[in-house]
Amino acid sequence: MNKNSVILVVSLAIFLIIAISPVNNLVKLAVMALALIVIIWSRRATFYFVTANKNYTSKDPEKRKKSIDGFKKALQLGGLPDNYTISAASLLIQNGEAVTMFECQHQGQTS
Repeated sequence: MNKNSVILVVSLAIFLIIAISPVNNLVKLAVMALALIVIIWSRRATFYFVTANKNYTSKDPEKRKKSIDGFKKALQLGGLPDNYTISAASLLIQNGEAVTMFECQHQGQTS
């Protein structure tokens, strides 16, 4: 099983345990919301990448410019799957951001 599958199974198990616990429904809702926030926070580099990729594939030049910052942020945060890292790095190199891409990747590994 790959890392993403394990994360999915663990997340579903956590939500199931919370759902069947014998506490007030309002408490369950609050704990589920907190768990969802933690999951999203831990995977935020992927969300930056997906948003940047969506902006990059649009035909609007402003969105394409904005996507470069998203790719940089995703690389700085680290934790991207290898195929996302390669795609982001390739797009940054194609757009003349090779030095910045290297700096972002280096910062992401050291933090």
